[in-house]
Amino acid sequence: MAGHPKPVLPRLMSRISVQDDCWEWTGAKNNSGYGQLRVNDRAAYTHRLAYEMFVGSIPEGLVIDHLCRNPACCNPDHLEPVTSGENTRRGEPARRTHCPAGHVYDEQNTGRYANGRRYCRSCHRARQSARKKAQREARGPLPPKAECKNGHPFDEANTYTDRHGYRHCRACKREHMRRSTRKAT
Repeated sequence: MAGHPKPVLPRLMSRISVQDDCWEWTGAKNNSGYGQLRVNDRAAYTHRLAYEMFVGSIPEGLVIDHLCRNPACCNPDHLEPVTSGENTRRGEPARRTHCPAGHVYDEQNTGRYANGRRYCRSCHRARQSARKKAQREARGPLPPKAECKNGHPFDEANTYTDRHGYRHCRACKREHMRRSTRKAT
């Protein structure tokens, strides 16, 4: 009977080991731990095969989510058809309570990118600050201003330095003193 495919259900069940509530696939697995079985010369996911055999067809546009979070499980009671987005939201990263740096994912410290992925605001702020600092350092110090905010030149005759090292315009200081003495009289 070469050339005729063997029935899938007996092949599927022969490689399942029932442990606790999970039906653990003991055959070939991919790098993510999902069971695979060759059906009609193609690799098929065992959890999808189990769902289709014991529950029914998978609705179009939906994927199968493992409620037990065990990718090798084939127990149809642990499998649920959901949208890809819902499957992602339920995944391992969604259950993390802290970012890799240890900051809590809470309402104030969690932001979302346009694609819905979350990020740690504390880490994001630190990265932005480090990036801006690196840009400032690469740019070098700003050249000193040639004029004050009112357009007076910062030259030797018109400039003085206060005790904190800040430059000030003598012309602006004179105008300020003139205005303040007029108000006093």
